[in-house]
Amino acid sequence: MRFSGATHLQVYVRSERAGQRVMESVSDFITRRFKLRVNAAKSKVASASACEFLGFTFTHGQARKRTIGPKALCRLKDRIRELTRRTRGTSIQQVVANLARYLRGWMAYFGFSETVRPLEDLDSWIRRHQHQGHAYGGRAHMEICSRVCMSSQECRRV
Repeated sequence: MRFSGATHLQVYVRSERAGQRVMESVSDFITRRFKLRVNAAKSKVASASACEFLGFTFTHGQARKRTIGPKALCRLKDRIRELTRRTRGTSIQQVVANLARYLRGWMAYFGFSETVRPLEDLDSWIRRHQHQGHAYGGRAHMEICSRVCMSSQECRRV
């Protein structure tokens, strides 16, 4: 077997004690079988809700669900601020087109999330951001929704 580049692995178990045991056995297996070093600084045993993997994290509680991680939401907000800056010297049509393209790709990736609440919070944040005068025009949200092929009812709900 051959590994190219970085390989990410997460193993979920019921208890911390089981996590310690599995971590040790998996580290030994990877070291002996594949002759790879396991980076102890990047390896840890933690709750699933405390770890972020590829932009996702898991909720607390009995029924664990995939949700969008806090770092991914911060990066999205920073990117929206960057795209909607008034000092960019672009027209509203270009800003809406760029923002729609970015949000369409972002939703294609993070639409895999099982929780709706972060998306609702994000939509209200985008609306506040528009109303504060940081974005172009009051109709920008509807234009963005229409660009990503949402009906007007879906757009109002989001």
